[in-house]
Amino acid sequence: MDDSSFGPRLLGHFDFTLLFEHTIFQIGPSVLIIFTTPYYVYRILRGTSVVRSGPLLYAKLACAVTLIAVQLANLVLWSTSSVSGLDTDATRAAATLSFISALCIAAMVYSCHGFFLHASVVLGLILTVTLPLDIVTTMTYYHRAGLEQIARLSVAVPVLKLIILLLEELSKRSLIRKDEVRKSLGSEGVAGFWNKSLFIWLNPLLLFGYRNTITRSHLPSLAPQLAAETLFQRFWKHWDKRQNKTSKFALAICCMAACPWSFLSILLPRTLVIGFSFSQPFLLQDVVDEIQTDTPSADVQNGLMVATALIYVGIAVSRSWYAYIKNQLTVAVRAMLISAIYHKTLRLRAEELKKSAAITLVNTDLKAVEQLVNLSYEACASVVEVALGLAMLAKFVGTAAIFALIPTLITALIASFLTKRAVAARLNWNGHITRRIESTSNVLAQSKEIKMLGLGPYIAKHLQELFEEETHATMKDRNLLVVSLTLAACADSITPVLVIAGTLFWTRASETLTSSQFFATLAFVKLVSGPLGVFLEFLPYWATGFASLRRVQEYLALPERVDTRTIVPGFDTLRLEYSAPTAPANVHSSSSETHSLGNPLVDASSASGNERLKSQVSSTAVTTSFSEKSGIHETIAAPANSLEMVDVSITTDSGEFILQNVSLQIAIGKLAMVVGPVGCGKSTFLRAILGEMKPNAGQVKVAGEIIAYCSQKPWIRNTTLQNNVTWESVYNAARYEKVIYTCALDVDFAQLPDGDQSIAGTDGCNLSGGQRARISLARALYLEGDMLLLDDVLSALDNDTSATVRSRLFASDGEVSERPRTVIMVTSTTEHLKDADVIYSMNQSGHLAETTQSYRNPSPSSVHESRDGDSKGDAAEGIELPVVKPASNKEDIDDKVDTRKGDFSLYSYFVGPAGIPFLLLEGFLLIIASIGERMPQIFGRVWMDNDPANRLYYIGFAIFGFANPILHVLSIGQWMVPHG
Repeated sequence: MDDSSFGPRLLGHFDFTLLFEHTIFQIGPSVLIIFTTPYYVYRILRGTSVVRSGPLLYAKLACAVTLIAVQLANLVLWSTSSVSGLDTDATRAAATLSFISALCIAAMVYSCHGFFLHASVVLGLILTVTLPLDIVTTMTYYHRAGLEQIARLSVAVPVLKLIILLLEELSKRSLIRKDEVRKSLGSEGVAGFWNKSLFIWLNPLLLFGYRNTITRSHLPSLAPQLAAETLFQRFWKHWDKRQNKTSKFALAICCMAACPWSFLSILLPRTLVIGFSFSQPFLLQDVVDEIQTDTPSADVQNGLMVATALIYVGIAVSRSWYAYIKNQLTVAVRAMLISAIYHKTLRLRAEELKKSAAITLVNTDLKAVEQLVNLSYEACASVVEVALGLAMLAKFVGTAAIFALIPTLITALIASFLTKRAVAARLNWNGHITRRIESTSNVLAQSKEIKMLGLGPYIAKHLQELFEEETHATMKDRNLLVVSLTLAACADSITPVLVIAGTLFWTRASETLTSSQFFATLAFVKLVSGPLGVFLEFLPYWATGFASLRRVQEYLALPERVDTRTIVPGFDTLRLEYSAPTAPANVHSSSSETHSLGNPLVDASSASGNERLKSQVSSTAVTTSFSEKSGIHETIAAPANSLEMVDVSITTDSGEFILQNVSLQIAIGKLAMVVGPVGCGKSTFLRAILGEMKPNAGQVKVAGEIIAYCSQKPWIRNTTLQNNVTWESVYNAARYEKVIYTCALDVDFAQLPDGDQSIAGTDGCNLSGGQRARISLARALYLEGDMLLLDDVLSALDNDTSATVRSRLFASDGEVSERPRTVIMVTSTTEHLKDADVIYSMNQSGHLAETTQSYRNPSPSSVHESRDGDSKGDAAEGIELPVVKPASNKEDIDDKVDTRKGDFSLYSYFVGPAGIPFLLLEGFLLIIASIGERMPQIFGRVWMDNDPANRLYYIGFAIFGFANPILHVLSIGQWMVPHG
């Protein structure tokens, strides 16, 4: 076999044939490089430069141009070469394609530098893969007579590629044109191929985290392709237009369609992992043969060292990129699904939201979905690895390879049975989690009432029973996991025993196994049993992943809230008039002209805000707009009423009335209050106005689309207090200060170390109940909606604070009177009704009726001014407002905990219930199991070293093989966990 044959090995030498190297090492990579270049050329021609030129680019181009010159000279030398024993056509084709690929690399270098913010992974991968191939080819040239000149010239090829690769690792952050883009990119965003491969960019953050406390501001920005908003828009585009949302793989298909390249790009590094892994048995056989030979060769030993380095570096890098891309993929899937769940939650009916299913989906099911993403690739890779492993094993041991299928078939049958039970067990477990979270959420929301009624012990017992039921459901899932782990251990340990037995006593009964054959066989058996064991080990996660994916899909397919309200247009007319009160009657703009008929606008200096508003709504306002389509002016009447209900009825699922034949009209700018006993349906009345509750009968008409709603249960984010107030609105300092004063939060903020920049904590845990209620009210006021709905917001405040907030809110020049905004407040307390323009009373049967004005008689403790009284100016004139006492700050928000070395008290918390004797026994069993896992290989080495022909050693090998799964089961410790 000479260099003109494909080989791959050259007969009598530890080397490849030149035909093999030119075909696989040069033609193959060159074709791939040429195939990927048009995309980069397109970016040069049509893209926009985002990075400036500089010395870095010039150095890259200088190396690329030199590489082109070297490959051109190489092409000339091969064209004029007359070395015998070579396939000249393949040789010249390889030289030609290498020259063209050098041109392509130069184009890619220029494009990647100027038209991409991030370092090109493709270019880095090309240079990394072709670099060792060029080194091997150059070494081959040195060992061929007549190719010395080509060999010396070819040395420059890997050197130049190495320099370009190193230059690509240098950051080009300082050359990015836009400052905001430069600042937004994290260290990962400007990292090169090897920087990402070895996670070098992460080391400064880890070192900083060890020396300091990491906060959110220290974390680098995520890659742009992981932006949750972008991913969600892509996902929702496919999900929203999908007709059948209940098909088995509907959600999985939409996720893959949202980011197809992320799902496909992971295949390359996983394929490389398989390739490098299957090179190990061949390398092992050659290494053992070289060690045992009587005439060792320096060339062979050097070649084996290079091959070992290439294989294991290749495994490390390919596994690194596989884990890196897989992590990005799971983050992308999680971002998509969390955004979709959040998006869906905002559109569900109130009855569905009470189940708190979204919390379970995000905290539990999405973890299983992430595992499913991982297992999907591992399962496909396992099938390929098992098939290749059996084929190569058959080459070494013949038909004895069939014994590797016996554990596979047995475990597959048992696994098919486990899969169905695992799905049912995980669904049952998740159901218990949902019920516990729902019950706990309801208890926390009504903790005050539970304490008042003395139901604390009963409720605590009920929650404990729910937790115990969830634990029992968890144990069923864990038991199936233990069985799966045991099957994996059996397949991994027993398969080598059976294959070696078949080889010794069947296919090679007349031969003596050599050390190289024995260990190569074990290596191939490991390549078969390893993937199979991994597949069986994670089989429960595979089943539960599909179960969790189905739960998420069912949630996203739930029917959404249907808004049956009628939104009356024209409310913007009043808003526009009020925003410019000194303007003449006709206010012109680019798109419409607005005027009021009857009473003209009154100047702001001559009337109070409330009087000015009354003059606006006392007559019919119209909006005259120009229609471009028809070419004529159209007149739209502005509504006189902010809310109209006509025979509205809402019932429970059992048919009981919550609201019954409710009819009312509330004029724009009025303060309406609804009073009634607890549980009569006042909150349902507000949700009907919001469109959250669908009436069984009747019609709801609302003027204006912006409705501010303050729930009785405050919703507080774990962010600064200022962000909790302003939320998504644009920050306006004057507006913000006014709202803070109205809600009496100015004194509280002054007492906090960081003021309004203090962190509220999860669900406002750093705040008192009154502070949470006032922050929620401040957010509703800051929104400046067309309508303000208040659900008994003053009930959580003490008497003094409630009186202060009420006076600042409802006074004649208070917050409510400053703009044409309708306020509807429901309450169970009659003392607030004196501020109302109109009062409605609701009874337990759901009837609503306007009531008398008897509530307007001021009580001795009243500290407010009537909105229609004779007093002008602030409520503080003539009446001393009560002092609002800030809530005590029980928790130090800035209390920093040293987390660099962990908190050992956390471990003691788990060690205590488990018990020291149990942990010592478990640790001892784990050590024994770890030793037992390696004993077959250790005993095999003793066998091969002492007497390979003595087959009695097989008995010891088999004993250690069968003992391993038994020790594995004992080390899990499930048998020591008490049941019942």
